[in-house]
Amino acid sequence: MAELKIIQTAAFQTTNCYLCGVTFAMPVDLMQHRRDDRKTFYCPNGHGQVFAGKSEAEKLKEQLAAEQTRRATAETEAVYQRTRADRATTNLARIQKRVNHGVCPCCKRTVKQLAQHMATKHPEFNAAGE
Repeated sequence: MAELKIIQTAAFQTTNCYLCGVTFAMPVDLMQHRRDDRKTFYCPNGHGQVFAGKSEAEKLKEQLAAEQTRRATAETEAVYQRTRADRATTNLARIQKRVNHGVCPCCKRTVKQLAQHMATKHPEFNAAGE
């Protein structure tokens, strides 16, 4: 008669029962499935248990969602700041045009000698923004 030998290797991972403390081993892929699906598994003494924490995939999904939210917020803020800058540029151009036509930017009166008017009537006003 011929003899047949089968050699099989498997990777196991150990864990401890939360109730009785016995250390036992499970195949690595089974343990990973239980961490992911959170289904009940049993220690050798029959105590049912589950991995209650979030799986690595759930942690990564939450982290991705948080990063996407941060990115969307940053993009919205960038659009807002560009809009503000555009409005400020438009307002400055409008004020410069009015000043070029002799309109005082403070009291909105038309003045022939605008520079002299600004120096005497509005000395606190600084056109350069300094």
